[in-house]
Amino acid sequence: GTLILVSHDRWFVSRLANRIVEITPGRIVDYGGSYEEYVHSSGDDHLDADAVILKARREKRQERQERRQEDGPGNKPRDGKVTTSEAERRALRRRLQERLDELTERIHSAESRIADIDATFCLPGYYDRTPPDEVATLDQERTGLKSDVERLMGEWEDVERRLGDAAEG
Repeated sequence: GTLILVSHDRWFVSRLANRIVEITPGRIVDYGGSYEEYVHSSGDDHLDADAVILKARREKRQERQERRQEDGPGNKPRDGKVTTSEAERRALRRRLQERLDELTERIHSAESRIADIDATFCLPGYYDRTPPDEVATLDQERTGLKSDVERLMGEWEDVERRLGDAAEG
């Protein structure tokens, strides 16, 4: 039989999938092989949060550089706002970058723990030999961690946006 999985959990996909169908706006890529083979072939691990974050940072940085080049040196900001001093902007960028790094670490830590719990749930005979209250406790921890990751990702996006704004002046 066939089982269709839709997941952003790289560990889960890599353990079960033997065919990857990537759906993006305007195209569908059908790849017959494991997730690792797909990543090797495409050169981009879409489910690696760190890689996605780094790619987003690079793209935003490139976008800001292009806008600065369009504005040119000595030009006033497009919106006419008074800019803060360079020292204040540097301090703000430093604080935001520190917060971004902290959020990234917390997200990574929570996702690692979720992967550990998932691996535990997948152990042969786990549910047969584990008392139901222990399973429920672990499942509650996993659910809480998933909520934490969603909340932290929202905050990460906000800090990233603010960092981009601070870089633009």
